[in-house]
Amino acid sequence: MKLKRLLAYFIGLISLILPVIIYLTYIKWLGFPDGHFSELNLAEKNLFRVFALPSFALGLFSTYVGWSTSKQTHNSKLIISTTLFCLLILIVIATEIYLRLHLDNGLGG
Repeated sequence: MKLKRLLAYFIGLISLILPVIIYLTYIKWLGFPDGHFSELNLAEKNLFRVFALPSFALGLFSTYVGWSTSKQTHNSKLIISTTLFCLLILIVIATEIYLRLHLDNGLGG
């Protein structure tokens, strides 16, 4: 029971902290110094918005599951929230790769 609670808190913490880290290290610094955004930059900002809201929701839900793991019915909820978070990360990574391959990144030749 304690391992499930720790796993739920860990998944909750990761899914709450990861969007903040991504924003502070990457999204905040997008664009050129003159304020211009390339197609890729705009798509990445929108992709971050699509990633951040479900990630925060799954983080809060996983934290709730960790807080109330005294019932057996929460085992399936923990598995579902962990699976959804991993699936969300895989979808975002695949979309990022697709965007980098097909959009103009603003680098000149």
